[in-house]
Amino acid sequence: DASGRTAGADLTDAIGDYAVTGLAAGTYTVYASPLDSPVSAGNLTAGHTIQTDFEPGIYGAPAVLGPTDTVAMGTLLVGADVAINLGAAGEALPVPGIADGTLRVVSLRGTGLVNGSTLTVSDPALTVSPVVWLGTQVNFQLTVAPGTPAGHVDAQVVNGLSELAILPAAIEVVAPSPTVTNCNPATGQSGGGSALTLTGTGFNAGARVVIGDQIYVDGDAGGATVVNATTITLTTAPMLTGTHDVVVVDPSGTEGRLTNGYTADVIPVLDNVFPTAGTSVGGSDVVLTGSNFQAGIQVRIDGVSQPMVTFESASTVRVTTQAGVAGGPYVLEVENPGGSLAQSAFAYVAQSDPDVATVDPVSGAAAGGDTVRVMGTGFTANTTVEFDVDPDTGQGGLAATSVTFVDANNLDVETPGHAGGVVPVMARDTSTGQAMVLAAGFTFSVPSSSGGGGCYTRDVDEIVPWRDALLGSAWLLLLGMYVSWRAWRVRGAQSVATDR
Repeated sequence: DASGRTAGADLTDAIGDYAVTGLAAGTYTVYASPLDSPVSAGNLTAGHTIQTDFEPGIYGAPAVLGPTDTVAMGTLLVGADVAINLGAAGEALPVPGIADGTLRVVSLRGTGLVNGSTLTVSDPALTVSPVVWLGTQVNFQLTVAPGTPAGHVDAQVVNGLSELAILPAAIEVVAPSPTVTNCNPATGQSGGGSALTLTGTGFNAGARVVIGDQIYVDGDAGGATVVNATTITLTTAPMLTGTHDVVVVDPSGTEGRLTNGYTADVIPVLDNVFPTAGTSVGGSDVVLTGSNFQAGIQVRIDGVSQPMVTFESASTVRVTTQAGVAGGPYVLEVENPGGSLAQSAFAYVAQSDPDVATVDPVSGAAAGGDTVRVMGTGFTANTTVEFDVDPDTGQGGLAATSVTFVDANNLDVETPGHAGGVVPVMARDTSTGQAMVLAAGFTFSVPSSSGGGGCYTRDVDEIVPWRDALLGSAWLLLLGMYVSWRAWRVRGAQSVATDR
């Protein structure tokens, strides 16, 4: 085209006819060049008649196209074959020329590339110099002016005999390599779903982002979005766990790389800390619940590592606290072995933690209303009591109907109504957040429905035999009278014998 860019091409048929289509309105230089490397008959399917024994030829007049024009170029007479050729089989083409104004050493292969020849390119925004001719190769320095649009440029060689060789689209002008300076956040869930923002320079529409084993293409569903030349956004797909380079690939093939820019990890989720405070002397039992906990997880409170950590499951971690300075709340951190973090809060309190040792009596009616004594240590006037809490979260319980503070070791508690069964009992200091749960601390009993008297209804079969029962009672009465009579007769007989 008028700017020296390769705009279109076509193969001729067996008699040399062709039609280059799809061109925009403009002025074009049209030429014919043989397929004699790097593209040749070997690149085509069977059935093509290929003639390569001619010199490239250029139409003497340009083609001027309007918006809907078709221009007949007529017949082009070409010269006999020449010994010079530009381009070789197996050569990596096109040669990239980066539009950043820097010099780049470039080589093109061929035949007949000897001293006295001249090398030019079709776009004046590209400069070639100096040129070294090596017979089968020409070396030169290529400079592409900053801001030059992307596209393809032809290379042309004329030797001392004015013989011509043309290599179509020999050089591809590409944008300067993008740079990736930051990935925010730098850590995300290996399962995907992390919203990332990449910042840098030279981001162009159609760019691709490569992170780990995933590729995100600008504009594709689930891909990336090139917001502007300095910003790309994307949401991660599930990927391999580990630390990965973040690579932005320009549509032209150049790329920018942020080494070790993103870590895909299993990120812990910390839903609950129970209790939320503990004694400053240490020794408080704290349960962390959530998800994605891993064996080897670390726990820190106010930056101090807690050595007594028990990994129970992916959802439960238990900690016995170290001593700390009364105050807070401080930051409580959990960190998986891969370095991913989750945070919550925890406070240290100068007073002792409440400790439930026993409940007396240990059982009561399910209807509630019983007064029991909760015994232990560390009770205050702010201590509340709850039944049937979740031992790991302190949640879901029923508060005692009333709590009377007796002393630091005793609380008198009226039980709430509750379904029958054995339940945990929790004492919590509402002013500090300290708490302790006694597992299986109290039993709610339901009265048995069997045994004892009371009224009940008989069915018909039970009612009918009453006559039998009455008859049996009459016989018993007669038997009793007989026994009494016999006893009287014996005593009477003894009396008579004595008198005699």
